[in-house]
Amino acid sequence: MPQRNIPHPYWLIFPNADKCVHALFYSVLFLFIHRAFLILKRPIALSAIINFIICLIYGLMIELAQHYLTPDRAFEWLDLCGNSLGALFGWMLSMLLPKKIFFAYIKI
Repeated sequence: MPQRNIPHPYWLIFPNADKCVHALFYSVLFLFIHRAFLILKRPIALSAIINFIICLIYGLMIELAQHYLTPDRAFEWLDLCGNSLGALFGWMLSMLLPKKIFFAYIKI
Protein backbone atom coordinates (compact mmCIF):
# COMPACT_ATOMS: atom_id res chain seq x y z
CA MET A 1 0.00 0.00 0.00
CA PRO A 2 1.47 3.37 -0.93
CA GLN A 3 2.26 5.64 1.97
CA ARG A 4 -0.10 8.36 0.73
CA ASN A 5 -3.05 5.92 1.06
CA ILE A 6 -2.36 5.15 4.72
CA PRO A 7 -4.64 7.21 6.97
CA HIS A 8 -2.82 9.60 9.26
CA PRO A 9 -3.21 8.56 12.90
CA TYR A 10 -4.65 11.32 15.05
CA TRP A 11 -2.22 10.62 17.91
CA LEU A 12 0.77 11.79 15.88
CA ILE A 13 0.33 15.35 17.01
CA PHE A 14 3.90 16.59 16.80
CA PRO A 15 6.26 16.71 13.82
CA ASN A 16 8.39 13.63 13.23
CA ALA A 17 6.55 11.60 15.86
CA ASP A 18 7.24 8.48 13.81
CA LYS A 19 10.91 8.80 14.79
CA CYS A 20 9.86 7.90 18.34
CA VAL A 21 8.27 4.75 16.93
CA HIS A 22 11.51 3.97 15.08
CA ALA A 23 13.44 4.40 18.33
CA LEU A 24 11.02 2.15 20.22
CA PHE A 25 11.22 -0.63 17.62
CA TYR A 26 15.00 -0.53 17.44
CA SER A 27 15.38 -0.59 21.21
CA VAL A 28 13.22 -3.74 21.26
CA LEU A 29 15.28 -5.17 18.37
CA PHE A 30 18.48 -4.51 20.33
CA LEU A 31 17.05 -6.23 23.42
CA PHE A 32 16.00 -9.31 21.42
CA ILE A 33 19.41 -9.66 19.80
CA HIS A 34 21.06 -9.03 23.17
CA ARG A 35 19.04 -11.87 24.65
CA ALA A 36 20.22 -14.17 21.87
CA PHE A 37 23.85 -13.25 22.60
CA LEU A 38 23.31 -13.94 26.30
CA ILE A 39 21.82 -17.35 25.53
CA LEU A 40 24.89 -18.14 23.40
CA LYS A 41 27.08 -17.04 26.35
CA ARG A 42 29.07 -14.48 24.38
CA PRO A 43 31.08 -11.72 26.11
CA ILE A 44 28.62 -8.97 27.00
CA ALA A 45 30.69 -5.93 26.01
CA LEU A 46 31.73 -7.30 22.62
CA SER A 47 28.24 -8.62 21.88
CA ALA A 48 26.69 -5.24 22.71
CA ILE A 49 29.00 -3.50 20.23
CA ILE A 50 28.31 -6.11 17.54
CA ASN A 51 24.60 -5.90 18.30
CA PHE A 52 24.63 -2.11 17.93
CA ILE A 53 26.44 -2.41 14.59
CA ILE A 54 23.88 -5.01 13.44
CA CYS A 55 21.04 -2.61 14.29
CA LEU A 56 22.76 0.25 12.44
CA ILE A 57 23.40 -1.83 9.32
CA TYR A 58 19.85 -3.20 9.38
CA GLY A 59 18.39 0.31 9.62
CA LEU A 60 20.64 1.54 6.80
CA MET A 61 19.64 -1.39 4.59
CA ILE A 62 15.93 -0.68 5.20
CA GLU A 63 16.37 2.99 4.30
CA LEU A 64 18.35 2.15 1.16
CA ALA A 65 15.74 -0.43 0.14
CA GLN A 66 13.00 2.17 0.56
CA HIS A 67 14.94 4.60 -1.60
CA TYR A 68 15.91 2.24 -4.42
CA LEU A 69 13.22 -0.44 -4.44
CA THR A 70 9.98 1.45 -3.84
CA PRO A 71 8.53 4.20 -6.00
CA ASP A 72 6.89 6.25 -3.26
CA ARG A 73 9.21 5.86 -0.27
CA ALA A 74 12.42 7.78 0.36
CA PHE A 75 15.63 7.57 2.34
CA GLU A 76 15.36 9.68 5.49
CA TRP A 77 18.33 10.58 7.63
CA LEU A 78 16.02 11.29 10.57
CA ASP A 79 14.67 7.73 10.40
CA LEU A 80 18.23 6.46 10.54
CA CYS A 81 18.92 8.73 13.53
CA GLY A 82 15.78 7.46 15.27
CA ASN A 83 16.90 3.87 14.63
CA SER A 84 20.36 4.59 16.03
CA LEU A 85 19.01 6.35 19.12
CA GLY A 86 16.63 3.45 19.71
CA ALA A 87 19.46 0.93 19.51
CA LEU A 88 21.48 3.09 21.91
CA PHE A 89 18.51 3.24 24.29
CA GLY A 90 18.18 -0.55 24.07
CA TRP A 91 21.87 -0.83 24.91
CA MET A 92 21.38 1.32 28.00
CA LEU A 93 18.33 -0.72 29.02
CA SER A 94 20.28 -3.95 28.62
CA MET A 95 22.86 -2.66 31.09
CA LEU A 96 20.23 -1.56 33.61
CA LEU A 97 17.89 -4.56 33.50
CA PRO A 98 18.88 -7.70 35.40
CA LYS A 99 19.92 -10.71 33.32
CA LYS A 100 17.15 -12.85 34.76
CA ILE A 101 14.64 -10.81 32.73
CA PHE A 102 16.38 -11.86 29.54
CA PHE A 103 16.44 -15.52 30.57
CA ALA A 104 12.79 -15.71 31.62
CA TYR A 105 11.07 -18.87 30.31
CA ILE A 106 14.32 -20.34 28.94
CA LYS A 107 15.97 -23.39 30.41
CA ILE A 108 19.68 -23.34 29.74
